[in-house]
Amino acid sequence: NNLLKECSSDKMAKICYEFEKVSFNYKQTIYRENDDAQEIYLLYKGSVKLTKEFTFFEPKKNFEDKKDITSFMRSTEKEKTHILQIADLTIGQCFGEDDVLKNRP
Repeated sequence: NNLLKECSSDKMAKICYEFEKVSFNYKQTIYRENDDAQEIYLLYKGSVKLTKEFTFFEPKKNFEDKKDITSFMRSTEKEKTHILQIADLTIGQCFGEDDVLKNRP
């Protein structure tokens, strides 16, 4: 979110000229991790929650040798996915800039 902090008024006016107003519904996903990021979003109104999805394996209850990773992976019962909120953005903050500027999905 430091992208626009150091912009002068002139630069900000030029940047905003290129902006397009878009609206999203409550709890609507704007884009997901690994999507092809094409846009930088600046919050004009409302808020956005940034989340990260983590997948891990839950070991069987009887797993004994916790130092042996191969045995551990074979002993897994099932995959579990958790979604963790990593940021809560509000008016004036932006997101997507890292992905767009670094050209990464």
